[in-house]
Amino acid sequence: EEKLEGDAVLVTDDAEHAAWFARDLGATAAYYLPRTPNGRGVADAWRMIGRTFLIQQRYDDAIACCQTSQSIAERARDELRTGGARYVLSQCYEETGRLKEAADLLEQVVYMDRKYQLPTLDENTKRLAALRSRLRDMPVASRERHA
Repeated sequence: EEKLEGDAVLVTDDAEHAAWFARDLGATAAYYLPRTPNGRGVADAWRMIGRTFLIQQRYDDAIACCQTSQSIAERARDELRTGGARYVLSQCYEETGRLKEAADLLEQVVYMDRKYQLPTLDENTKRLAALRSRLRDMPVASRERHA
């Protein structure tokens, strides 16, 4: 039997066998992705996979997954899932030094937190203020490179 190379992630719609497949293939993570008619579960799965890649510091993969999640959520007109994708995407950008993009996305997340009176409002507002402060403290040339 052939094992996957590197930090492979398994995505399957077979809940009964997901863990077995992951172990058998040598995957570092497994996600059960139920088939849903509206794509909302699919948006969640892409966001969770993106978070896994973020933890592994596989930023290009994380960003691609989060952008996919955001697109699916936007097409479904699901603001909360869109906000969830933007939150993780913001973390990706922050960790890769793209602070302006991170702050812009987090600003949209904070707007959503306020609109729906979410419990994450205070935490995200503080994080946004810290990002904006870091941006203000950067030299202008550096800011332009990170925009």
